[in-house]
Amino acid sequence: MDYVLPIERSKALNCRGMFGGGEYDAVKMPGCEKSVIVRLLSELSDRSSVLVVIGAVGGYFGVGVLYAKFFDRAIRYEASDRDESMPAKNAGRNGVGGQIEIRGTADKATFQVEIAPEPGCVILYDIEGLEFRFFDDAVLERLRSIRIIIELHPHLVTHGWEDRQALLARAQKYFSLSLLRGDDPSPSHFRELDDLADDVRCLAFGEGRGRAGEWAHLSPKAARH
Repeated sequence: MDYVLPIERSKALNCRGMFGGGEYDAVKMPGCEKSVIVRLLSELSDRSSVLVVIGAVGGYFGVGVLYAKFFDRAIRYEASDRDESMPAKNAGRNGVGGQIEIRGTADKATFQVEIAPEPGCVILYDIEGLEFRFFDDAVLERLRSIRIIIELHPHLVTHGWEDRQALLARAQKYFSLSLLRGDDPSPSHFRELDDLADDVRCLAFGEGRGRAGEWAHLSPKAARH
């Protein structure tokens, strides 16, 4: 498998996906730094059967893990109503529509009722800047028996760095914590880019991010990493 981000045919390029293929709607080659999360999900697939995705616009992870057979099922909560059509479309195009359940927007109160903290579940959270409010003590304590991966966005909110430290401190009361940094994409891994100039090849991976990606991986304290 190629650990690069899921990508379909963009306007200029036809590239491989990080889940070993698949069809996706995309305009460039977004998220190649997130290959570190794909490797982690691949490792966790041996002991987990359900991936719960909250946010992460486009449905790439929910669809991708099913396409690659990392997980048996995926449950998806959207960041907003406008995000709901693309994941369903991508799931259908990749033949996994029957394995993914789309439950609408992420509401903390509803989420706590609907998601049973079962050992076979992994949660992936990516709603920019809302992670610091979503994962309060009540949520973390209830979910302490499962694994959670949270993308951190302290640069997008006021007092974000203080909020980041507070979230990590809360998490360590209930989980073992490790921090992951995004991978640097390498254009040399993509033969489809060989005919482009060096600067253009690098631009193909640009997402306009203000800083390198960072994720918190929360593991039950009794579990091994």
